[in-house]
Amino acid sequence: MVACSIFLQSGDWRRSSAWSTPLFFSIFLAGCATAPREPAGKLADAGIAATNAFATDVRDTAAGLRAVDSFDSFTATYAVCRNTALTCEPQLKSKANAEAREALARTIELRAVAIEKLGGAYKAFKAEADYDAKGELMSATNGAIEGVNNFASSVATFAGVPQAALLSKPLATIVSFGTGQFAGNAQRKRLLRGSREISITTQRFRGALAAEAYVFDDLADNIEKSRRDAKLTLIDAKLVSQQEALSILADHLGVKPVSNAEAIIDASPAATMALRSVVAAQSRAEVRKVRAKYQAALDALDALIAAHRDLEATGTVSLADVSRFLAELDLALSQVKETSNVDQP
Repeated sequence: MVACSIFLQSGDWRRSSAWSTPLFFSIFLAGCATAPREPAGKLADAGIAATNAFATDVRDTAAGLRAVDSFDSFTATYAVCRNTALTCEPQLKSKANAEAREALARTIELRAVAIEKLGGAYKAFKAEADYDAKGELMSATNGAIEGVNNFASSVATFAGVPQAALLSKPLATIVSFGTGQFAGNAQRKRLLRGSREISITTQRFRGALAAEAYVFDDLADNIEKSRRDAKLTLIDAKLVSQQEALSILADHLGVKPVSNAEAIIDASPAATMALRSVVAAQSRAEVRKVRAKYQAALDALDALIAAHRDLEATGTVSLADVSRFLAELDLALSQVKETSNVDQP
């Protein structure tokens, strides 16, 4: 592109009457405006991979947040009913905490839709780069904008979230990507405009996800306590085995529990208290891994947005950072899945 510009500005093309014909300019300018199809396709592949990773376990997360109400009710009711001085009846804990978790669960469900739509935009971007599917790109990008707007406006309603005013302001949908005089230039314009619009939408999604992480962090201590207390209450009531917590500890140490470990724990106040501390530490580790998952997703989004900027500025992309951060996200996802099936973003 730079060479084409210098050649035109130099006036060398005027030295030959053949070069000043409309045919020359059609061929020459079309070559100057080559669409960056290969780098755009690679960027689209990275976007598809990222949205697939972000989609992992999202819908289960909302169900996990709603399950915390059951944890609290079980713990509170057991505590009341084991006290003979109190009337044994079902207990419900803080309504405010339950409402906050429900609001976050609804927001996460909207995030799932936004991820699906954003993935659709990257797939359409890939199709545009591969075979000039111009109609699909605009409609899919508008679908992503709508999905991300809904997610962002939902998370903006929480008190104190970062950039709430910006997140509550919807992104405008696209009326047209425009056209160029020559076929190559037209596709180039669509790819670069598509990249810019998807990048803006991805950036808004990133801001909304950061705000969601802030909300989760605000509720994390409450979630951790609810899960921990419910586990300990189940153990105290002899409704579940203590073996799971013990086995996790033993596995990390490379040893195997004795066959009568449960009986030994029951007979030893020291062993009982030590195992309770293990359960508490495991619950805290689960929350830390959820936080790590949020951060890995945000880092991957930052790298993806930077790749969009590279494409628009230079017509090339370097996806090393995207791949690295997606690998870290995959690791965070696997660690969360290993330790808990609920309460993960």
